[in-house]
This record gives sequence, structure tokens and C-alpha cells, in this order.
Amino acid sequence: MSKYKKTIGAVCAALIIAYIAWPSANTPSASAITILPTDKSTASNTVFSTIQSSSSNASIGSKLTHKDEQPTTNQAFKELSPIERIRAIQDKTPLHQSLLDDHQQFTRYPSYNKAIASSSKDPITSRYEAYERNTLSKDKRYTLTIQADKRFYLNDEVATFYASMKDQHGNSVSTHFAAQVIFEEQRNITQLDFSPVPGTDIQSASLTLDAATYAEGIYKVLIVNQANELADAVTFTLSRPHAILTGEYRDQIVGGKLRILAEVEVAQKNRYYLEASLYSSTEDPIGTTQFSAELNAGTHWVPLDFSGLMILDSGEPAPFVLRSLSLAKVAMPIQRAPLASPHYATAPYDLTEFSREEPLEQDSL
Repeated sequence: MSKYKKTIGAVCAALIIAYIAWPSANTPSASAITILPTDKSTASNTVFSTIQSSSSNASIGSKLTHKDEQPTTNQAFKELSPIERIRAIQDKTPLHQSLLDDHQQFTRYPSYNKAIASSSKDPITSRYEAYERNTLSKDKRYTLTIQADKRFYLNDEVATFYASMKDQHGNSVSTHFAAQVIFEEQRNITQLDFSPVPGTDIQSASLTLDAATYAEGIYKVLIVNQANELADAVTFTLSRPHAILTGEYRDQIVGGKLRILAEVEVAQKNRYYLEASLYSSTEDPIGTTQFSAELNAGTHWVPLDFSGLMILDSGEPAPFVLRSLSLAKVAMPIQRAPLASPHYATAPYDLTEFSREEPLEQDSL
């Protein structure tokens, strides 16, 4: 008899655990919540596949509560795409609605276009901006600040690095800095000594990136202050993109979207990547575009397309201005040419020439 009681008890315990763990029709599964990406730019591609299990659970819960539901209805639900399944859920959770809102935002324009909310959030210019690093000493009495003047260099350019130190009260500290230049985390190239920058509390050191010494790739500059046992590093990329922008541009309307053609002179066959930002004539941001293709050696006109809907959403009139343009060779690491600022102005198009319908994907070369 005791054996039967133990068996019945085990079965009951299993049923209770299964009941507690079984997701309801209105609650997404734990896995769908915990693995949501933090970068919204990938949300439209990955989030909806992770929520699919949640939608499936919702359909199962619906099937349990409505036993008279026809199998054909459940089968039709299963054949829907993940986003359509979420739309079909009657009692949507905040997570469901957030996913729908994000999907609408990120699929409003073609995949190669992205609206710019403000000039400070222009992804092209921000990618080139040098960044500052701050390191606090263990005793929290001193702060080391270092910076490079650029993030991407070409051969024969001069790279300059800056260092300064302040105490806990914000007062500048008179000290000395030294640096080691390291290539690809493996090879020590040279050492640098810093000297004061006249009229400031900052010290600097420079080196000329001659082709005989410096190959393309990623460099680390390890800056050390031995007196206060503080060290930090900045990195930069030395590029040989093997292509340049000639400075020649054209513009036209194609299929209700704005196309700006940029002339590129290629020295070596490779895959190249271009990004461009479009602004109004009053310097208000509209959006960015991108294009990637394999180009042979020679001269090419590369199309940069801007969605007509994105232009109309901005509410800005023509002419439009091609403000920033980045050209890069697709390699590891990516080889970027200097940021171009053509400030090329288009023709004064009438806004009725642009289409609100979602354009087709960008044409190939």
C-alpha cells in the first residue's frame, strides 16, 4: 500500500509542477524575455523568432480554454509569420505591443535606410569621432585622461595622442607620461615620450605612420604614468582602402526615391562599403543610406538611395544636401578612408515627385 501512495504522490507532484510551469495564453515564455537583444537595430531580425515560442504557447492556451475550436483555425495560426502571430493575439502584453511598435519603426523604410533623429545622433560622423578615456587610481586620488586625435589614419599621416592627470579635487597634476605602440596585440613597434602642450595642462606625443614601418591593421597605444601607477590604452586603425571619392556627384529621382550617384576611383579590386547622410539645406538631418558591392579597378558611379517616404516623413523641402560620406574597404579590420563632407546639394525637387510607398531594394551596380 505504501508503494502505491508513493507512486500517486509522485504523479501529483509532477502534475502540480507542470501546471505551475505551463505558460498562460497572455504570458510570454521566460526564454523570450531573457534573450531579447539590447541593440534595437537587430530587433526586427531576431526578436520575433524568439517570441515565436510565446505565440505558440498562447495558441496552446487558447486551445485548452476553447475546446470547441476547429483544428483548421489552429493550423492557420501556425502558418502565420511570427509578427502576424503577435498581431493575432487578442490580449496583448506590453511586450507584444512593444515588439509590434519596433517592427513598424524598423520596417518603415528599406533596410539600407535609417532616419536620423538629430545631428548629434548621426551614426556616420559619430563613428569617426575620437573618444576620451578616463581611469581612476586604486586609491581614488588621481584620474588619468587619454585620447587620440583620430580613430582612423592613412599611411604618412601624423597620429597624435594626449594625456593629462587630475587629483580628486580636479586640480591638474604635474607628472610625466610614456607610451608603447603595439601592433595587433602582439608586436611592440616603438615607444613614445610625452611633452607639455603650451598653454594647457595636457601632454602630447606624435608619430608619423610611414608605410615602411606601419602596416594596415589595429594599433594600441598603452600610456603609462609610473609615478601614480596608472595606465590605460587607446586604439586606432591604419587603413589602406585602395579607393577614393573623386568629388563628383549627380542626383535624380528613381522610382519615387532620391538617388545620388558618387564617383569612386578604385585602385584594387575588392568589396567596398559606402555610407552617406542626407540633410536639408538648413542642416536638419533626414537619414542615412548604405551600399556595398564588389568593384573592379577603375572608375565607378555608385548609387546612394534615400527612401521617398523617409524624405516626406522629415517634412524638409528640397534641395537636399549630401553631408557626410564614408568609403571603406571590406576587410578585417575594416579599412576606412577619411570622412568626406561633400555638402553636395541636389536639384530643388517638388516633394510630390517622391513616393510614400515602400521602394524596392537598392539596385545593384
